[in-house]
Amino acid sequence: MNTVFITGGAGLLGSNIVRELLSRDYKIIALVEKGSRIFTIDKLDIQIVTGDILKPLSYESEMANCDFVIHAAASTSIWPVRSRLVNRINIDGTQNICRSVSKLGISKLVYIGTANTFGYGNSKNPGHEEKPFNSSGYGLDYIDSKHKVHQWIIEQISNKQLPATIVNPTFMLGAYDSKPSSGEMVKNFYLGKIPGYTHGGRNFISVKDAAIGVVNALEKGKIGESYILGNQNMSYKDFFTLMGEVLDRKPPKLSLPKSLFMLIARINVIVAKIGGLTPRTFPAMVRIAYDKQFFSSAKAVREIDLPQTPISQAIEESFKWLKDNNYLSK
Repeated sequence: MNTVFITGGAGLLGSNIVRELLSRDYKIIALVEKGSRIFTIDKLDIQIVTGDILKPLSYESEMANCDFVIHAAASTSIWPVRSRLVNRINIDGTQNICRSVSKLGISKLVYIGTANTFGYGNSKNPGHEEKPFNSSGYGLDYIDSKHKVHQWIIEQISNKQLPATIVNPTFMLGAYDSKPSSGEMVKNFYLGKIPGYTHGGRNFISVKDAAIGVVNALEKGKIGESYILGNQNMSYKDFFTLMGEVLDRKPPKLSLPKSLFMLIARINVIVAKIGGLTPRTFPAMVRIAYDKQFFSSAKAVREIDLPQTPISQAIEESFKWLKDNNYLSK
């Protein structure tokens, strides 16, 4: 029985990866940060160890007993837009994991990046694995840090220093969203807290499909290759219409002008800074909301058998999990 060491195993994607690994009879050692919420995996038949990706000595003894590593841990924080901690976690922490993989002679690493590492496109010309990065204009350390470390990993692979495959998920929806992350959008929609839609859009995927894609990449993904894990490109108007059908709620009908939304965002930032709070929206979020961040996952479907479950089912699974775990009343 092969053993997989996974970081970020209690997150939305990580919790689903752990379950997919268990379904294929892998033994699992999950690294979690001290004090983190782990209720999505703590009752599973896995070994959970406490450590810090910024401190290799806190995890290397456990990693040494493993055949493979899946690195899912990351900071997805986008406020403040410039953050030393985000860079430390996403760049320094990832480099630590990669160096440990090389040092310990681990057979293979699957690194989980983001689709935004590649250039996004529109419905006629969606982004793909060969399209150059074009998201630097947002000024977000989350996106920039993931792009920088992706390039570093490619260099290590090219220099024969690292046996790694990279996967790059788009926007994931589904169960075990403990934060919640994408589930916050589902929750707000259900509670009628989304007043309108912007003219942008993005690529959506069921988190279960993404988890299968990760494990398939472990088993059959080529060293040095990257795979976008996505499914359906949808405008926000179409996405909210679909969500309305699934959740039996009326979708927002108000189209939000970019100039008005940007003004609201700037006011939000001023008020938040005065009160020492996190703004509900800010200019970088507005710019993203009006872009069509569309991607093609054809390579992953073709080479690692990425499933393409209908997004309606992913919405249903996200909502059911939020409801069953009392998130809709919080």
